[in-house]
Amino acid sequence: MDWFYSYILKDGAGQPIGWEQINNWTSAQGILWLHLDYARDRTAITQEELNSHLSEQMNKTMYILSIVAAIFLPLGLSTGLLGINVGAIPGTDNKFAFVFGSMFLVAFAFVQIFIFKRKKWL
Repeated sequence: MDWFYSYILKDGAGQPIGWEQINNWTSAQGILWLHLDYARDRTAITQEELNSHLSEQMNKTMYILSIVAAIFLPLGLSTGLLGINVGAIPGTDNKFAFVFGSMFLVAFAFVQIFIFKRKKWL
């Protein structure tokens, strides 16, 4: 079998390659694989950090969106209920009913904001 290795494994000048040179190549290849493995690990860590940063940014955005929705959804519901045209709406005979209703909605929004700040959600 040695004749096969000596026939196949020749350098550029046609001289047979010795086992020492083959060992040097394999150790150099091993070092190259080790460096590639380290680069792969560093790339995976960088990708995890980037995903974590993007996830944190999305969480902040969703938090702000939920606070805005919590403030404006009850206000929209109450204005929608008061905006329907039926005869039994309270305040139809009073000319200041719109002002009182608007003041109530503004006060309700301030109470919500106060509660959110007290619970440290804002």
